[in-house]
Amino acid sequence: MTPTEDPTTSPTRLFVAVRPTEPATTALRALPRDEQPGVRWSAPENWHVTLRFLGDASMPEVIAALSSMPLPSPRTVALGPMITLLGNAIVVRADGLDEVANQVAVATSAWGTVDEGRPFLGHLTLGRLRRANTSCRLLGRPFRSTFTLDAIELLASEQRNGKTWYRPAHRWPI
Repeated sequence: MTPTEDPTTSPTRLFVAVRPTEPATTALRALPRDEQPGVRWSAPENWHVTLRFLGDASMPEVIAALSSMPLPSPRTVALGPMITLLGNAIVVRADGLDEVANQVAVATSAWGTVDEGRPFLGHLTLGRLRRANTSCRLLGRPFRSTFTLDAIELLASEQRNGKTWYRPAHRWPI
């Protein structure tokens, strides 16, 4: 982005997500995420469950579309039952968000791509393997926690100092 561009109107890499609340965040922080060769851990402030990736989109247009969506009722999101792999991502499954993800998909159908044959698979990414043959001591570890959905967030993906950070762009409290 050039210095003259306005980040609120310029296309930005956006996605819609929910973030875990306490005590789920505390339980996730307690997992042993020690230094391991070939494993890159996600920063806890980046933890979220993606409801829909939108890609490069106009922030005001996406905010308007999501603001017209009826907000879901509070619900329990279950994390677990274990730490597993999804591709090269070290994840914990997040169940209880299918209906919300479908609502978001309808409201944001003008952006991103839709894979009709691929159902929503809620998950929270704890880290990534740098190579397919890398092992991680956390894989297979039992983990269970819950949190109450308290907001839907529009997040912007930014690169800073060679790392990806997710900046809150808008929040809809439940």
